[in-house]
Amino acid sequence: MKKLNNKFFSCLFTLTMLLFSGSMMAQTFSGGGNPQPIPPTGTVGCCTTSDAVVAGLPGGGIVGTDVTVDQVSINLTHTFDADLDISLISPAGTSWDLSSDNGGAGDNYTNTNFVDGFPSITTGAPPYTGTFQAEQGPMNAPAAFSGENANGVWQLSINDDVGGDSGTLLDFSITFGAPCSINVPAAVVVSNDPGVCGANVSLIATAPACLDPLVNDFNAGGADASGVYPVGTTTVNWTSGLSSGSTTVTVTDDEAPTLSCPGDMTIHLDPGACDQVISYEVTATDNCPLIGPAL
Repeated sequence: MKKLNNKFFSCLFTLTMLLFSGSMMAQTFSGGGNPQPIPPTGTVGCCTTSDAVVAGLPGGGIVGTDVTVDQVSINLTHTFDADLDISLISPAGTSWDLSSDNGGAGDNYTNTNFVDGFPSITTGAPPYTGTFQAEQGPMNAPAAFSGENANGVWQLSINDDVGGDSGTLLDFSITFGAPCSINVPAAVVVSNDPGVCGANVSLIATAPACLDPLVNDFNAGGADASGVYPVGTTTVNWTSGLSSGSTTVTVTDDEAPTLSCPGDMTIHLDPGACDQVISYEVTATDNCPLIGPAL
């Protein structure tokens, strides 16, 4: 019997792991029936629709638990964008407004991507090339598709609600991914900086697999939540889509107050007196008088 080829099994194992890893990456599904006219006939009417059949998502395919709606992408031409109401409809029948009556007399949606956490589509301008958040809000929010089974038919629906102009839906796709991991720093405990009722702390998270923007609630920034933290305990929260992570920063006031004493004094007793009452006041300066060490 021939010996087993270790190199062969090593390659086979590596290939298997790559395939497994790939199955957990973002999966994109394209809508059918395109290109097609907007509206279906004439210059006004409802609705031009494109169906994307979604299947094989990991776990139970539940939005918010197993997968996230990472991105919806559209390309269309139209000679008056403000005529259009564009919605995404889930397999469960939930309709979410991507963009309605925006763009005035501008033309087209060209390489337009809808991703949670980006500026609203209402802040953009035709042809809306780039990445925006849906007009109705985050697609992964509990009020939207969170908790629904993503496997099934997702539909893009376009209503042309004013006559006189028309266009063409060129393509539509929807991308799903798995909730990502946010790597947060360990809890921090530091003393206050000299002369400051707080401490300058470096605090940076990482989220290499997250597709949604990473934001924090301390300095309204992204991964970097560094800054001057006040005395006490502050909890910093990072979020990316449905994923979240948090850590604490505790700053203790270990700086003793600065005492100021009067200078030397020479006392002359009253005639016939053996002692005399005097006033001698010591002042203290403390950056955190209600928190720091007692006098």
